[in-house]
Amino acid sequence: KDFIDESLALPLQHKELRSLGSPDASLLSIFERFDTSEFFRRFPYETRQELKKIVAEIAYDSMGKDTAGVALKRFYYLWGNPGVGKSHAVRKLVGEILALPYAEVCVRTGTELSQESLEGSTWYHPSADMGWLIKPFMAKDSEGHSWTNPVLIINDFDRVLFGAGEGSLGFLLDYLDPIKDTFDSPYFKAPIDIRRLSIIITGNRPIPDGDGGPEDTYAALRTRVQIKRFPDFTPDASQIILTEYVSSLMSHFNLSEEAVPVPDQLRLVE
Repeated sequence: KDFIDESLALPLQHKELRSLGSPDASLLSIFERFDTSEFFRRFPYETRQELKKIVAEIAYDSMGKDTAGVALKRFYYLWGNPGVGKSHAVRKLVGEILALPYAEVCVRTGTELSQESLEGSTWYHPSADMGWLIKPFMAKDSEGHSWTNPVLIINDFDRVLFGAGEGSLGFLLDYLDPIKDTFDSPYFKAPIDIRRLSIIITGNRPIPDGDGGPEDTYAALRTRVQIKRFPDFTPDASQIILTEYVSSLMSHFNLSEEAVPVPDQLRLVE
């Protein structure tokens, strides 16, 4: 029953973010959500412009019907020091600003980028797994709908992959090829349309440089993703963000300012 429900839940249509009737107006509406977001105002101007570019590119790709030979998906690598808001920014950008469904996974070992991890295993296996590539298609947007243009977010990519060799990257690189349009899902025993599946990868380190030659392990990765750097926050911006985060944690655990005095809160973020 679960398998049948999941099969019926696979989306058949993409979500148009820029409508053909009024493409400029619909994009301006998305930009307005971004510009009025208190969260994104904390980022440096250059970072906000790079994020708005991502918004525009994904929105543009959502227009109209599929066109043969044209990439309708985007691949990004966002990197920066821990605590600069990469993962949180991506969640808000995709889930709130673009209002697209997404699935989020975390790389803990190099073997997690194996064919089985990405594509899944057969549904009748005792430890059946849909795989990373299917999860975004089963996710819901803010209105409870699934679409064929979701986003897969892969966090902590550099934790084990840089230095692990290209063998751990091979299967992922195959799916970072814009002309790859389907894959045969072992779970559903059917081809899955991934022409509109965007992938956003985050890490704490840049992709290692190289000369682009045959010994350059990461040459293919560098050419298939758009690389965006997240700079560190200023001390004042960091304190504001962390103070808000501490306040949200206090609210989550039903703590009041009387329980944790304000000076103690400030010491948590200094």
